[in-house]
Amino acid sequence: MKIKGIERVALQVKDIDQSITFFSRLFGTTFQRQNVQINDSVIKVAFSPLGIELLEETDLEKESLRSFHLRVENIEDVHPAVLEAGGEILAHFTVGEMEHMIAKIGDFRIVFVSYEGNDSLKALSSGK
Repeated sequence: MKIKGIERVALQVKDIDQSITFFSRLFGTTFQRQNVQINDSVIKVAFSPLGIELLEETDLEKESLRSFHLRVENIEDVHPAVLEAGGEILAHFTVGEMEHMIAKIGDFRIVFVSYEGNDSLKALSSGK
C-alpha cells in the first residue's frame, strides 16, 4: 500500500456551527458543509482547505480527535494491509468522487482516502 500523505485531521465536535465559527476565526479559514450518510447515520460534516474536518453526531459524550485521514494511491490495497496488521475495516463508502475506507487498528481510527487530481474539496463535493 502506497501512502501519499496525511490528507486531513477529523475532530468530533458537540456543535458544528459553533466550531465552524471558532476555527474559522482562529485559523482564518472557511469551511464547506455537507451531510454525509454512513450506514444508518447522517453526520454533519464541515471541511476546511487547511485539512481540518469537523464532525457532529448525535449522542456525543465529549469532543475529541476522531481520526486522521491518509491519502493512498490505490484504496484496494488497504483492506489486505489492514487485515495483515491485525486491524479491521469498519466501513467503505464514497463521498462525491472521494473513496473512503475506515479502519480500526488498536485504539486508532484511520480513514484511508483515494481520489483523482489534487483538490480534495472538489473531490468531496463532486458527484460521479
